[in-house]
Amino acid sequence: MRILAAARSDVGKRRKDNEDRFQIVEASGFYGVCDGMGGHAAGEIAASVALEAAERIVRHRPWVGQKFLKEGGSIEPVMNLLDRAVRVANAEVFDLSLENRAYHQMGCTMTLLLHLGDSAVLASVGDSRFYLVRGHEVRQLTLDHTIGAEFQRSGLPVPDAMAGTRYTRLLSRSIGTAETVRADVFPLKLNAGDRFVICTDGLSDYLGDGRPLVAATQKGSPDQVAERLVNFANESGGADNVTVVVGFVEDE
Repeated sequence: MRILAAARSDVGKRRKDNEDRFQIVEASGFYGVCDGMGGHAAGEIAASVALEAAERIVRHRPWVGQKFLKEGGSIEPVMNLLDRAVRVANAEVFDLSLENRAYHQMGCTMTLLLHLGDSAVLASVGDSRFYLVRGHEVRQLTLDHTIGAEFQRSGLPVPDAMAGTRYTRLLSRSIGTAETVRADVFPLKLNAGDRFVICTDGLSDYLGDGRPLVAATQKGSPDQVAERLVNFANESGGADNVTVVVGFVEDE
């Protein structure tokens, strides 16, 4: 399988700066999106540093993916590689925040895809999402690491003082805000014809159950779909920076 991919990033209609970052490295099969947070441009620093660190770890260990592609077997070593990439990214952002007071408490979300033939591995921290569109069905494969989502998954009610407030949107996990972080890492089988979208909450906040992605991804090239989704986010309100990576899965 091969992936045809494109990306778009836009500041939106209400923000002055764009703290989102994306990276596509086809040679490494690496696709990533980060949504930065922190004042004085620290968010964009965190997102850039995190993506560069994660991609470097993957790129410097090509034999892990090559062995899986050649011999098959367990995909666990590839999952361990992507988990390591996230942990190194977290450490580099965290260390930088300690070294420079202007970067204090900066951080970012991170959602990564590592592509290997008809398989892939996903890693996620925060609330940037990965959507898979297969035929006319769409699935959000990543979990939101927010206070509200954690309460919902636990089955516990959100405290009255917090319900309906912005505090439910606060991240329960993020890159760089603590010395260590735990990523959700899991494998994925790809089919020819699959479409995927990795995006920040500047888009996902307007997607509801994700159904708008089905229509958006059926026509045009990845580049046209990415532009269409950014326009959709801005036309829906544009309250935040919006970044999308769009991938089409095809037979070689």
